[in-house]
Amino acid sequence: MVLYIFDKEGNHIKTNYWFAGVTSQADPSAMRTKLDEMIAELGRFEFSDIEVKPFQTVIDGVVFGLVPNEEHEIVELEPSSTISFQAPWDGEYYT
Repeated sequence: MVLYIFDKEGNHIKTNYWFAGVTSQADPSAMRTKLDEMIAELGRFEFSDIEVKPFQTVIDGVVFGLVPNEEHEIVELEPSSTISFQAPWDGEYYT
C-alpha cells in the first residue's frame, strides 16, 4: 500500500508505504486499518483538488510515481504502466 503526500502546489513531499503481501494474500480489512493509521499519522490535513506534478520514488528497487515517458508524450502511473495520462492534460486517464 502506498500513500503519496503532496503540498498545496502539487509537489510530492513524502511517500509512506506498507507491504501488505502479494495480491492473493492481502487482507482488505487489515489494509483499510493500516491506511486509516497512515492517514491519522499525518495529523491535521485538508483534502482538496490539486494539480499534481510528475514525481518518482523508489521502494525496494521498484520505481513508483507519475513518471513522464517523453518518447510517447505521456505520464505513466508506476509501477506497471497500466494507467497513463496524456494531452490535453485534463485529468482523464487511459488504460
